[in-house]
Amino acid sequence: MRLDTGTRDVLLFVRKPNTAELAKAAAATDPRRLSDVMIVAPEPFRKTQQAAAFAAFGPHEAFSFTELMVNVARHALVPKHELVPRERVGAIARAFHVANPAQFPLIRASDAMAKYIRARPGDLVMITRTCPSVGTQVR
Repeated sequence: MRLDTGTRDVLLFVRKPNTAELAKAAAATDPRRLSDVMIVAPEPFRKTQQAAAFAAFGPHEAFSFTELMVNVARHALVPKHELVPRERVGAIARAFHVANPAQFPLIRASDAMAKYIRARPGDLVMITRTCPSVGTQVR
């Protein structure tokens, strides 16, 4: 386990993302000072392990080594994803004739690009696709 507490952001490597390992890491730092926590483990997180990490650190990002081996944003078939600033959400909703921003299509929190751009529940993600026949599409 390696815990870097030099800044407010924490990068944590764990051998097994179990409750004891996460509790030991949480005890090594002051959770009030943390702003962003990213946990990396050799294997994917299960639901119980996610719950244990949330109890220890609060909101966090969890990745397995295999998820970090490929940069999904550089793949030719992946469209451009951008987080929309909160102050622009209303203007975009009016431009698309949407009464409530919750009516926009949903993207899963487990989506590789949603993780890559650090999207949180409630964020609006603008997806821009380029197609030879249609041109540029914004979703």
